[in-house]
Amino acid sequence: MLHSARLLAARALWITAAACSNVASPAAPCEYSGGLIVSADRTITSSCTVTGDLTVTGHAHLLIDYTNAPGAVFVVAGNIMIRDSAILEARGAASGNGSAFVVANGFTSEFTIQNTGHGTLTLDHIELRTRAPGSAADGSRSMNYHADGDAVMIVDGATLDPLTSWLLADFNGRARLQAQHTNQVPTEIYLHDSCTVTIGGADTRTGLWFESPPSGTITLPVQGGAYSWEMGMAQGFGVGWQLSITGAPVGIGMQSLPGSHVTVNGHGMPATGEFKVGYFVSGGTDTLRHLAVGLQNGTVGGGRITFNNVNLGPIAWQVYAGAAETLRIDSSVVNEIGLFGAASVTVDHSVLQLAVLGAVAPGAVLDVNNSDVWNQLIEAVNGGTIRLTSSRITGSLFDARDAASSIVITGGSFANNPGGCTANAMVDVSTGQPLCDPFRPPGPPTRTGAGPVTCSGTTGCSF
Repeated sequence: MLHSARLLAARALWITAAACSNVASPAAPCEYSGGLIVSADRTITSSCTVTGDLTVTGHAHLLIDYTNAPGAVFVVAGNIMIRDSAILEARGAASGNGSAFVVANGFTSEFTIQNTGHGTLTLDHIELRTRAPGSAADGSRSMNYHADGDAVMIVDGATLDPLTSWLLADFNGRARLQAQHTNQVPTEIYLHDSCTVTIGGADTRTGLWFESPPSGTITLPVQGGAYSWEMGMAQGFGVGWQLSITGAPVGIGMQSLPGSHVTVNGHGMPATGEFKVGYFVSGGTDTLRHLAVGLQNGTVGGGRITFNNVNLGPIAWQVYAGAAETLRIDSSVVNEIGLFGAASVTVDHSVLQLAVLGAVAPGAVLDVNNSDVWNQLIEAVNGGTIRLTSSRITGSLFDARDAASSIVITGGSFANNPGGCTANAMVDVSTGQPLCDPFRPPGPPTRTGAGPVTCSGTTGCSF
């Protein structure tokens, strides 16, 4: 899932408040229009809606306690900020009672959760949703969690439906994550700086990405079920972060950074994959050919990564390009491509799988030619441009977010996303060829956004 949207500026709304709200008392039912600032301890036990930003500050503890409130929903239509030594805690029943904590994103990455200082976010046996209630079925809608300083995130038994919601969590500074028995909360975990991430529970379902060390050899754990593994500073790598997995089936990926040289030793199993790669380029001229799925032996990027018996599985490659980069991708199978700077990326004769194609920065230009495209979201933001030529596009959502951004489709054809798709049947395990997209409804590609999305000579397009 594309995480370069973290570079988009977060909306800020300052609200003068007394005690813990922007008004003396909330309207009935619990509703706050214009946002909510909590600066003293408070407990909420019924459904509540905050229209605007939610800020928990100072030493305040905001407890959303739905342990005895089946079906109760706390909705925030804005950013969430946890500051100083504040605590934001959302609890549901241990057995699950339909209660939910909702951040009502109207589109991908509209809002963020920011945890700074010594703040704590706790999600305990509650469902997290990252899309507006009642919104159209247009795929999985993602958002970002940013932790910095000494911020802490505690997750126990929380759940998320990845077909509709997605949480990308960045841990910076000395931030910490303590997660157990979690189902996709966070959906993707990113380790940076001197953060500490601890994950446990045989019923846990999540994936993580660690930054590549400058050099060294990584020996992967045996996967295919719950396992235990440690990786990071304590193991002698030239990094500040530390990862500890105890008895959990966590997906592992590496963000391969320019200048690094890493050898990865695998076990060649399971067929569903033991490793993924996020490949970053910036400020140069590069070519990536024959990025493949399945069992890998050999090198990529002139020795930047050396694979020994590593099974990448059917969905393996994410590529991200920064400013002043000229990149060509040819004859490859790639799940996601993101341009987060003024980059020029050309893709030829490739299979583009099920995540996002995004040009999200001024001057970013992505050209896709003669390719098979299944991406759930194809988005141009902040003046980015995407051009698809002579390609077959199945079921995608085109989003030119603003008037300065554009998506141009020339030639090629549109195809319908098949119905009845499940995550277990969405891709051919041996080849990486998509078969259907569970993140999109059945039917042809659609469009949204304020910017132009046009087609010319494209079979099946009526835009």
